[in-house]
Amino acid sequence: MDPKHAFNEIELDTFNGLLTRYPGVVPSGLADLDQERLHTVPDTLHARVDRGLKKHELVTLMDWKLSHGKFRPSLKKLINENDEEQVLKTTSHAFELYEQEPDDIKNVMSQLCQLRGVGPATASLILSVQNETDIPFFSDELFRWAFWNKSGWEQKIKYTAKEYIELYTRVQEFRKRLDVPALSVEKVAYVLGKTAVEPTTVAKPTKRTASDVQVDDATNEPDKLSSRSRKLRKRNVK
Repeated sequence: MDPKHAFNEIELDTFNGLLTRYPGVVPSGLADLDQERLHTVPDTLHARVDRGLKKHELVTLMDWKLSHGKFRPSLKKLINENDEEQVLKTTSHAFELYEQEPDDIKNVMSQLCQLRGVGPATASLILSVQNETDIPFFSDELFRWAFWNKSGWEQKIKYTAKEYIELYTRVQEFRKRLDVPALSVEKVAYVLGKTAVEPTTVAKPTKRTASDVQVDDATNEPDKLSSRSRKLRKRNVK
């Protein structure tokens, strides 16, 4: 990565220059979903008296998330299994809880993770739609940019609540330094990640397991997954 683009070093002019490139980086086929996530759903939500998400809006957000990252059809299926009333009630409660306790982001996310198909990443997306200024979406590009290491854009992510809280804290520090909204930080990360030079070597494909799907948002208790996975592996060995 160019040193001037480093998360802790980037200057406001460079940041804004990258931000202007966002519309051109998003594939044309995803423009409608981007409009829904960035404008339609947030505007409708803020105008709504009960302040909660409708089920079809949650489905739309999942469509957007899957189009911007790894496609996992199991997540869409789980999201569709949620009850309409439960989606509205749970999201409304989570939004209210954040307003009351903005420093307890883990508790807020745990409320949203009660919904099927919602883990830390999707929970952060729901919260960011309600508050794009303060709450960053747990995107692959943003996490890898914020915690840049030798693995670069190939860095593995566990998608746990612990990782998100660390990301949330780092983004707040970034916002304080440059005085920019969390949504803009997410967009710049997307630009950097999608326009980066691809590595010359291709990693060997790995066999996907059920736990791989669970880690990326299909579990309602992400921080307990690793212990359960270990128990399952022990049973398989016996």
